[in-house]
Amino acid sequence: MMDNFSAACRKAGLKLTHQRYKVYLELLKSCDHPAAEALYKRLLVKIPTISLDTVTGLWQHLNSTGLFRAYRLLRVSQDLKSRSDTITI
Repeated sequence: MMDNFSAACRKAGLKLTHQRYKVYLELLKSCDHPAAEALYKRLLVKIPTISLDTVTGLWQHLNSTGLFRAYRLLRVSQDLKSRSDTITI
């Protein structure tokens, strides 16, 4: 899986960083389509130095390169929140 992700990053013009890889792994193993904020809370336990801005930025880069899909989910409160749906590479 690491080789596939590494190749996909190179193809998209992205560096393969430890944090980018951890964000992607967390997205892959999640079943609940997490928003960037939920993903940040999960990663903070594993990488205490990671910031919400970093997770949000990596989440957006992975989405823009097609490594996962983000979609908008209309919640009961009428609040729109971007969620993730991982594409297996």
